[in-house]
Amino acid sequence: MKKILMICFLLSCLFSCSAEITDPVVQESQAPVGDSDFDEWDPSQVLVPGINLLTFTDGDRDTTWPYYKSNATHKIKFQIVSGTSTVAGSVDPGLYSVKLEVSANSGTTWTTITGAASLPSTVGTESTFNWGVSSTTYTDGVNYLIRATATNASNKTVTVKSSRTFTIDGTAPTINFLGLSSGTLGVVSVGSPTDPLQAKVVNRSFFETSIAASDTTTVIKFICVKAFDAIAPAVDDSCWQDLGDSASKSLTKIDISTFVGFVQNTYQVSIWAMDFAGNMSSLTNGTGVESKDKITIAYNPAVAPTITNMIASTNDSSSQSPSKSETTFSLNQDVFVRWNVTDTDLLTAPISLYYTLDEENFIEVPGAQNITNVSVGCSPGASFTGCRKIAAPSDKYFKIQIKVKDQSGLVSLSATPALNTDKFSIVAGNTDLGINGSANKAIFLSQVRAADVPGDFGTLAVSSKGKVYFMDATRGVLLVDPVDGVQKVFLEKGSTKTGDGGPVSMATTIGNGKITIDYQDRLLIFDGDRIRRVESDGTINTIIGGGTITTYTKAVAAKSLKFSTSMNMYTLLQVLPNGNIWFTLGNPTAQVIDYTMGIYKAAEDKVYFMKLSGKGVKGDPEYVFTTDYIRTIALSFNYRTSQPEFLTTYICFPVPGGCGHKTANFNARNGISVGYGTHAPAYAYWETQMFASRRGAIYWLGAHYPFQLGKYNVATNQWNTVVGGATQGYCADGAVASACKISGIDAFVDGTNTVYFNDAGQIRVILPDGKLKTLFGERKSAGDGSSPLAARMNGVNYMGVWGTSDTVVAADNKEFNIREITQGAAGSINRLAGNYTDDSVNFEPAAENRYSTNAASASSFANEFWGGIQGVQVDPRDGTFYASLTRNGVVVKYEKNAATGKAGKWKLVLGAGGTADYLSTAANGVAGKNISMNGYPLVLHGIMVPDGATSATAAVEAGTSEAYLVGWTQVWNGTCHVNAFAKIFNSTSGTVRKFMGADTAGVCLSDSTFQEGVDISNSVQMPYWGNATMSSVYLKEERALLMANLGAKRIIKAPILRNGSDQIIGAGVSSVFATTSRTIKSFTYKKNASSQYELYYCAYDGTLNKKNLTTGVETNLPLPTSTSGNKFFTCDGSSISWDYNKQQVYFPFRQNGLSGVGKYCVTTTGTCP
Repeated sequence: MKKILMICFLLSCLFSCSAEITDPVVQESQAPVGDSDFDEWDPSQVLVPGINLLTFTDGDRDTTWPYYKSNATHKIKFQIVSGTSTVAGSVDPGLYSVKLEVSANSGTTWTTITGAASLPSTVGTESTFNWGVSSTTYTDGVNYLIRATATNASNKTVTVKSSRTFTIDGTAPTINFLGLSSGTLGVVSVGSPTDPLQAKVVNRSFFETSIAASDTTTVIKFICVKAFDAIAPAVDDSCWQDLGDSASKSLTKIDISTFVGFVQNTYQVSIWAMDFAGNMSSLTNGTGVESKDKITIAYNPAVAPTITNMIASTNDSSSQSPSKSETTFSLNQDVFVRWNVTDTDLLTAPISLYYTLDEENFIEVPGAQNITNVSVGCSPGASFTGCRKIAAPSDKYFKIQIKVKDQSGLVSLSATPALNTDKFSIVAGNTDLGINGSANKAIFLSQVRAADVPGDFGTLAVSSKGKVYFMDATRGVLLVDPVDGVQKVFLEKGSTKTGDGGPVSMATTIGNGKITIDYQDRLLIFDGDRIRRVESDGTINTIIGGGTITTYTKAVAAKSLKFSTSMNMYTLLQVLPNGNIWFTLGNPTAQVIDYTMGIYKAAEDKVYFMKLSGKGVKGDPEYVFTTDYIRTIALSFNYRTSQPEFLTTYICFPVPGGCGHKTANFNARNGISVGYGTHAPAYAYWETQMFASRRGAIYWLGAHYPFQLGKYNVATNQWNTVVGGATQGYCADGAVASACKISGIDAFVDGTNTVYFNDAGQIRVILPDGKLKTLFGERKSAGDGSSPLAARMNGVNYMGVWGTSDTVVAADNKEFNIREITQGAAGSINRLAGNYTDDSVNFEPAAENRYSTNAASASSFANEFWGGIQGVQVDPRDGTFYASLTRNGVVVKYEKNAATGKAGKWKLVLGAGGTADYLSTAANGVAGKNISMNGYPLVLHGIMVPDGATSATAAVEAGTSEAYLVGWTQVWNGTCHVNAFAKIFNSTSGTVRKFMGADTAGVCLSDSTFQEGVDISNSVQMPYWGNATMSSVYLKEERALLMANLGAKRIIKAPILRNGSDQIIGAGVSSVFATTSRTIKSFTYKKNASSQYELYYCAYDGTLNKKNLTTGVETNLPLPTSTSGNKFFTCDGSSISWDYNKQQVYFPFRQNGLSGVGKYCVTTTGTCP
């Protein structure tokens, strides 16, 4: 009978519930447990319930406490908790009745809330009641309390009430004034105080507006400034700026950061205010009143001065490429410095000259400060706007720098090529980084983290005022303030971390971690084993780490923590609006089962810990983590409440030769897997970053197949493309981002949902209309059509010199182009091939001669896996060059002959046709057009030329004057590398000849060295692609091929075997041609007047070296260094060329993280040209 009465009571509770209840989770009632299902239930043994209020109390996670908006619905959330009793056999029935009441007099009297007299709730379940707060029932400005009473089946009750009063507010703030902040940078004209319609002008994208506003009841907490429309913002619009400590009922002319975009235009800037309760102001008369809640602003962006060329010479001439003698000075000798400077608003005396002896310290040139853009003591010539004669500051290495300033306060810098470089000369390449000058022409250097993959995640951050911070690979943290547009070193890179407690300008960082911005615009740096912060006053401090505690179990003081290892780009560094910081502990790519999160609570200055656990990935909820490890991790959070929502991860699981990828999400409250992950982006490869925007949304950036930025859509569990695609490329400014290809290195999404990203070294932004714009940074391929000494080069890997005029062909492996460089007075640099887009090249239909349908300069060099341009070989006779197009899997010739009508196009040499597999014996003797390419992209290792710039020698094969090419590749069979082959083929017909290598019958290639003393024609004991040097040299005198291993100290000679018709049929027994004291990166040779072989090689330590193989004497050929002995230039790249005409060796070099082409004069008689 008691059971029947109890069921009736429960049913009456259910049917008396108000319709205002929304989504309460009501579990099926259960009879209390006894000795059997028929036991009687004694109400005296029912436990006294407990109840918690989850809203309208301290720690409220759903609303802004303690103000609530009138004429709105607010959620009252509560939860029944199990009761306690000392009576044996006490039970908890699970279902209770809850009554909600409100008091307007601090609890003296209580009134039942309409519809909330009897609400069902079960133990442990969060229940929600939607409370409609009407201004007719609840009075503005009055303080209220909420009370909740829970009653069980025995009428035992418990009550809980709000921990403090809250205020009902239905009055919106009022905007009283809006104008430009007079005297602040970027503001050109504030207009007239008596004429609101007078023009207001700015010349910066970010500037300060001044506002005044008031509220009668509640503190004004947020301000929204919009320049792109006058539509009233939603409560959760990204435009709202939190006033922080400036929040007040009365705002008197406070400055607000304002952004009008990056396109010159006239903008209407409108403003709204929102108080703590969520009441929002409206524009006067619906559209706003000028200088009250809107202003009309003309944005005329300031443009920094342009410096297109700068040359220093010993004589008063205007050569674009001064000779070696013209760039060599004695102390105090006359130096004629020329420049080409243009701008619309130059100062009267805009130019200052400096010199440097060490590339670090720049000293004023006496008498050359604040000078005019004209000529003094020299003749500029047609290509320059001004010049100055100065005295050489040294008889050793130096450079001259020019600094130009305009009336807008913008500054540009440039420098001459290196001077007094002894026997070394720069042929092409501007390696000045542009520090302390306009960021538009400056260089931003990223670290290449793995296998030429560009990702350098967590190195870009943008403040609410548009300040761009960038973790540079060589200089530390750079800063570009949009106010002056100058690139500066904000936190210098050093060998150690220094400077805590002092100004950031005196500190150093080790510079290989991540950076971000907190919600007070303070920079955070994950600096090795600690997290540092630059305070608002410029002081830098360690806030987390640097201690000794390595047990990650219970909460510890933040600075007592010790990280077990230095962090890298895969590390999580996420700051929340409340100042809390989530970060990775231990190995940043630790196994999932060992992955530990650190959670810094700012209010306590302590770190708490959470370890990931559980099972389940996208597509497989039962997947068990074993040796899987985290590749990247991101935290989604609620921007308004700072509440973490979930962790999403990209997980690597072992597969032969690398790792596969899955995604998994984890509960951010306990670290347990939720059994699924976000949808993995298509083609996702290993260089991937997931990160959260300033508003807590999750984004994903692929830096290597795909090259794409996407935003996570929670509702669909899909990624929506923001910019980029499956393959690499480049789009000019003004292109629609969603249709563009990019080379994304890092990305940052600010509090207005504006997307900034590092696109191959340029800081770019997606405008509100969805189009791209470059903010800062010069492309590392800039300068086509200009002086070679002014052009940018990023990674010249292959090059060759041809003809009596010493014209150079240079292939930039990082910028995916091939350029031709002419020297002399009219020297220039021009792109012949490559457009930085990863696409296949289309060829004409099958014919005897097949050409590309578009020009080579509009064709691509794919970044197919390990490195873009897989070998470029130059014929020294006429400059014809050959390239391997990895996307197509073909070898092509650049057509120079205008008589063909195909000049400037690719001509197919090998691949893209037939069934003969290049890696099989069936390809031997077959024409190139009938060859198919399988396996890895073919690498062009060398070119064999019968008649070069020296005296004629025997043809490579009898009866032909054609050049022959050496190509190398092998196969990945899913487990390892197999079947490595080097073959020789005719550069015109593509006819393939066997040289060395064999089918390994599935046996993995493990040997990393060329063998000596063995018949290598059919040998499987040979290095595979990744371990072989990227160049081979034809020893014409002996009709043999010279080869060196990657990082080896010897060169192997492989005789070329021929049949009775003088056709190549293989390789003979190998022998050692030369040994060296340093590991070889690239090499060439010449035969001197005494018929002795001389070897020239670039070593992996960056040195240039020479060895006489007869005498055995090896000599270092010194490259320029500073007065302190620091190395400035390094020999680089996979090719080096000998110029018999002028006894010079040409080679790629690197300086300041950039590339170029240099030459070294080795003549023993006369002077260097």
